[in-house]
Amino acid sequence: MRNLIFTFTFIFLSATFAGEATEQIKNTTVELRKLLEDPTMMGNEKKRERRRAIREIADSSFDWKDIVRRSLARSWSTLNTEQQDEFVRLFVEFLEASYLEKLEVHYSDLKDVIYKAERLKGNYAMVSCQVVTTKGTTHPVEFRLKTSNNRWKVYDLKIEGVSMVNNYRSQFADIMKTSGYAGLILTLHQRIEDAKKVKASSP
Repeated sequence: MRNLIFTFTFIFLSATFAGEATEQIKNTTVELRKLLEDPTMMGNEKKRERRRAIREIADSSFDWKDIVRRSLARSWSTLNTEQQDEFVRLFVEFLEASYLEKLEVHYSDLKDVIYKAERLKGNYAMVSCQVVTTKGTTHPVEFRLKTSNNRWKVYDLKIEGVSMVNNYRSQFADIMKTSGYAGLILTLHQRIEDAKKVKASSP
């Protein structure tokens, strides 16, 4: 269930630096819904163009490097610049392979997002909301954003009380402890391949 809700919230994680964080997320929701519901962008022949547009929105909305830095915690500083760049690239590729397909498949199950509260502290913001499915179930989500280069960018999100960064931090720490960076890269490559296989076998 948590993976499904992550897919839902992936749709809503874009913002520009004009106005309050909640309003920015809401405005971007409208744009992404237009993209996913645009008849001229539907069909397999438009899949690559559609995915590229979604990825561009995600790239402008997520601070991928900061997400990876927080997820690796102390291990981040042990990597050289080349390794850091390599891991950021692979991590984003993993998320793309794992969730973009699900995003389009499960979009019809999404009914609404109810925004509950916003907390600001300096250059950081936390936006709490509830994701509502067509089955009537609700799931609490908290967006965590910060300003970067005059834009709000997401550096973490909590789904049903579980932090995405903390979840990956635990996984990465275990792998680094037993297999080191080489083992972590190998694991990430394998997860990417597994995600692609699942996508290829889907009807």
